[in-house]
Amino acid sequence: MGLERLWLLCVTAAVAAVCLLRTSGADSLVRARVGGAAELGCSLTPSSLGSPTTPRLFPLHVVEWVRLGYNVPILIKFGVYAPRVHPNYKGRVSLTQGASLLVEGLRLEDEGWFECRILLLDKTTDEFRNGTWTFLSITASACCALSEDSVSADTASSARRGQL
Repeated sequence: MGLERLWLLCVTAAVAAVCLLRTSGADSLVRARVGGAAELGCSLTPSSLGSPTTPRLFPLHVVEWVRLGYNVPILIKFGVYAPRVHPNYKGRVSLTQGASLLVEGLRLEDEGWFECRILLLDKTTDEFRNGTWTFLSITASACCALSEDSVSADTASSARRGQL
């Protein structure tokens, strides 16, 4: 009995730790409406780019936004060069505040998991500075709101015509 209880305690602790890690990001869920815009946060701190007192003309980092289920990134940006954007997002995405992704003209099919990666090119290892996942939840605007009165009137009208 003691071993089973210890096992249950370990499993419960592991599940709690996973839940805490998944919800620790402040922007891990972003909600928006069809046709609107959403900003997916990603921090590009000065410490990740070297000494803040040393300005660089061509920052040695790459910002990459990937979407779960896509074979190629949604957006890749290196230094001062124009970003490369996935055809499904052409004209609808841009970077704000350094590395955050602004998606405009939202569609229902934009809903999903997005990951921000910052590749530091002046490091000797292939480490990503961020690598945080954000879920973009899209809701459709209400196009037709039916009141109970109008539904009751339609039902009564149909019943009189023998359509029910």
